[in-house]
Amino acid sequence: KAYQEEIRNIVAPANITFFLDAPPLIELLETFTAEQKNEVQHYCNVTSYKNLTWETLCRDPTIWYPVCPLRYLWQAEWRSKHLWHHPALKEYRYLMWWDS
Repeated sequence: KAYQEEIRNIVAPANITFFLDAPPLIELLETFTAEQKNEVQHYCNVTSYKNLTWETLCRDPTIWYPVCPLRYLWQAEWRSKHLWHHPALKEYRYLMWWDS
């Protein structure tokens, strides 16, 4: 991919690796249970999960955060659930991150 080569040239001589952290959104959503799909549709105010994009604005009215794009909410999910349970982190008691 062109952007990857451009970034490699910028950071040279350092080595950088790119990886896909999740399948395309629709493929990811297809793995959800019916209940999970209904929740996402409710929080994102859409009639079908198939209408969602990474830019769709979503909000859970029961918690404090403001309306956020689905892409932001997914990265929080990925960090807190998928990354934390990676075998490489099994020795650690805490996972901390900062958004800037």
